[in-house]
Amino acid sequence: MWDWCDELKLNTSSCAFVKRDIRSLPLMDAEVEADFFLDPVFSTKRQERWVGSVVQKQDGAVLAVEEVPLPPPTVNSLANLLAHAMLRPMFGDRQRPRVIYLRDRP
Repeated sequence: MWDWCDELKLNTSSCAFVKRDIRSLPLMDAEVEADFFLDPVFSTKRQERWVGSVVQKQDGAVLAVEEVPLPPPTVNSLANLLAHAMLRPMFGDRQRPRVIYLRDRP
């Protein structure tokens, strides 16, 4: 159903309707935190496994968890993760958060 989100590329016309769909969502006072982390259990020297997550800061509810298809994560991976968290959250209603925090770590 949301296959077009998987094809999201920044600075192209392919994401125009994604922006339209996200802009139409209600803006809430929610604050979310997005982060990517290397999964040490399933990573090897030959292949890394990166997982991204979006969590609400107020109550710790997980909105989206996804594996990065082509590691390492890029800005397009972040855009896809945030679009999925807003358009099809694992918990709660579809919404646009007022603030998005990104962790500053290597």
